[in-house]
Amino acid sequence: MHWDGYGKSHRSKGKVADVPGVMEGFHTFALWWKSDEYIFYVDGKETWRTRAGGVCQVPLYIKLSDEIGTWAGKIQDAQLPDQFLVDYVRVYDLK
Repeated sequence: MHWDGYGKSHRSKGKVADVPGVMEGFHTFALWWKSDEYIFYVDGKETWRTRAGGVCQVPLYIKLSDEIGTWAGKIQDAQLPDQFLVDYVRVYDLK
């Protein structure tokens, strides 16, 4: 999670979830964006919940990426070529 821009005010919080076998086969990743917290899931199992930085109250775009940068390690250490395959994306709105 990143918030408050990219300058001196930039803040972030995250968690590395232990999901055995996540690098093999297809998996379902989900985010329940509630009004007061985010809840993350992998294959239907909760991996993290947070209110860090507050919860966004405006619509956003979805960005799917296997981006590598200084936060994920050095590009020189990456095992390339890599592949990021997405079968489908769904968005639901609770009524």
